[in-house]
Amino acid sequence: MKKLLFVVFLITFVIVSYMAYSQGYTLTVSLEPTETCWNCSVKVSGTLRNETGPITGETVYVKLEGLTCSNTTDTSGKYTCMLNSPPRIGIYTVYVWANISGSIVQNETTLVVRLRYGSLCSTNQEVSCIKIPIAVVELDGSVQKNWLKICSCR
Repeated sequence: MKKLLFVVFLITFVIVSYMAYSQGYTLTVSLEPTETCWNCSVKVSGTLRNETGPITGETVYVKLEGLTCSNTTDTSGKYTCMLNSPPRIGIYTVYVWANISGSIVQNETTLVVRLRYGSLCSTNQEVSCIKIPIAVVELDGSVQKNWLKICSCR
């Protein structure tokens, strides 16, 4: 029983120590665009900071589905990676992380991949739309049911 209590205490100590150490770091992430078509370019960027300022020279890793990218933070703590969106319609999580002296700092955000063709109507135009059910054959050969929304501007 004493061994079990000691192990629990040791694990708790390690977790609390890790949390106390890594809480001083902030890793931000943003996408440009946040909504895109399949297999289109996506810019992932952000900053790595601690309570005293930007962290320079650290590698930030980005993962989107099976794709990964890494970049080193500049003197402002900024990083940028370019990836292509997945070849399937859906909502995806983009993960970012850095390993600072054995402490993992991480964050995540969401990317939406959908069909989108053509330009949008201006705000002062009247819009008329219809929705048609369709089957979409993804780039990987799978088929998804979706809706085709056709709009006209007047």
